[in-house]
Amino acid sequence: MTKRLKLALMILLIAAIATGSSVLLLSGSGNGYESVFKAGVKSLTQPKSYTVKARVTGFVNGDKELDEEFVYLMNGSDNYDCTIDHMTNDKILESYELDGMRYYNIDHENKEYDAYTLYSNSAYQAIALDDNGTENETLVRIVKLFADFYMGNAKNQFVREHIDGGNRYVITLKKEQLPELALLMLDFFNESGDTLYGMRDTYMRVYYEDMKQLLRDEHLLRTGKEMDERVFDLRSEDEALRDAYSAFYDEVDEKYQAIGKAVYEVGAMFVEADGTYEIYPSTKDMYIKRLSEGKQLLDYQDAFDYPQNLDVKYVHGEFDVSDEGYVTRIYVTGEGSVQDVTGKTYAGVIEANVDLTGYNETTIDASPISGYTERVQEEKSYKTEDVTETVEFLGVTYEISYTRYVEE
Repeated sequence: MTKRLKLALMILLIAAIATGSSVLLLSGSGNGYESVFKAGVKSLTQPKSYTVKARVTGFVNGDKELDEEFVYLMNGSDNYDCTIDHMTNDKILESYELDGMRYYNIDHENKEYDAYTLYSNSAYQAIALDDNGTENETLVRIVKLFADFYMGNAKNQFVREHIDGGNRYVITLKKEQLPELALLMLDFFNESGDTLYGMRDTYMRVYYEDMKQLLRDEHLLRTGKEMDERVFDLRSEDEALRDAYSAFYDEVDEKYQAIGKAVYEVGAMFVEADGTYEIYPSTKDMYIKRLSEGKQLLDYQDAFDYPQNLDVKYVHGEFDVSDEGYVTRIYVTGEGSVQDVTGKTYAGVIEANVDLTGYNETTIDASPISGYTERVQEEKSYKTEDVTETVEFLGVTYEISYTRYVEE
């Protein structure tokens, strides 16, 4: 799955959460909100230890594209966290913070890790508590005001159900039931997407597949000689060479800018490595045309640079609160769709399930890294060496002196 397709899935998850579900934990008035709000505050701030296990899955056009699991254990200032990508069965992150030390990049096969000393308590406290253990009233009121404003009439859609050991608060919203602010955000995204992503053209944009090759070709054309490859590195060591290179670069760039502006004052131009080019009325048109013709873009460009027509079909959230007043489970799911720049639709379903357990009972088992040793970086000795080189560029010879480090 591409990074931007994964981003599109996460946009749907954010939409599902932001449009109602998780705001239940922030709201504080009517229909049981007060008890849930207090449970959220208590769960975040009062326990000295707890365990969080979460799993997020996502499907695009029926195919699973995202499946990650997150485990976090907190016990005072000590914690353990681990993220597993179930699509590849890889641990993409695992670390311990114990007794003022952080252990990371853990290699279980060779029984090694990297480590460093922590200089402050790394445990996160979402809402500060005073000496009596009560929440900061000013902060709580601000959060409540924001939540009430955001949720609007959607607050009336929450339903409480009795479950073993507590209560479950459930909300299901179709698009037309979403809070007015959420609908405005969707409309704003869809109407202003190009501006939001900084992709609305205000000048002639020129995209080079390989600028260095264009400079080599231009140098050969002007001088009849191949460009010395050392120029690309040595220009940083000599002011005169750096200025000459910058002027040369600007001249080549201005040549293509002028070609593009002769067709469109505001638009886009794609220059191939061999110097051939195509000119488009906009960067967006360039994307659409090149992708439809099977032509490549630059490495950092793809169809999701211009997401459009983001839509949310529904969001659903469930929040379990124990009789002791702790949040024990959060389940959020949503379905929606988004289109790429070519108009291709990606229908997505996202699901997040979070279990919160072990309040004031969680301990961290450090035995999995017991006996492991800190990874030792091989220490190398270096000395300085004065170097003088001669390089020719655009028919001018430059004598460049600099100091470099070499291994003894």
